[in-house]
Amino acid sequence: MAAEPADRHAPREGFGSDEMTSRVQFVARLREALKPASRKAGWSLILVGIDHLGRMNDTFGYEVVDQVVAEVVRIVRLHAPAPCLISRFSGSTFAIFAQGHSCVEETEAFAGDLCAAVRRVPVETSAGPLPVSITAGGMHAPERAVTLNGLLAA
Repeated sequence: MAAEPADRHAPREGFGSDEMTSRVQFVARLREALKPASRKAGWSLILVGIDHLGRMNDTFGYEVVDQVVAEVVRIVRLHAPAPCLISRFSGSTFAIFAQGHSCVEETEAFAGDLCAAVRRVPVETSAGPLPVSITAGGMHAPERAVTLNGLLAA
């Protein structure tokens, strides 16, 4: 497991006290990262999906699902490398734009560590503790993706 950042409770770029970056801001940052000057720096895009969120909503309701989402976001905050930008991407999916990843293996290790961290302890909700898992995958500064659509299709 990768070491946690020295100050893992420090706010990450893209978070206010409890807010994530808007999708519009996130997409604008991705467009900047795709420019030739930015492509030289190591960065990665990781998509994180909360598994079975629709089923949880059907079984427990939106209030419990909101509690699950909030806890997953908290765990992502604790484990995301600085500097990074985190945004709700769509439905049960979050996107993490992480600068400073120097290789594909580092991106893969982070995604695996994040999945393990979420699975480690059931999420405490008003319906009781619920086991939660996520699926995370990403790409490291893809050289062939020069447009946002190309990046997201990679």
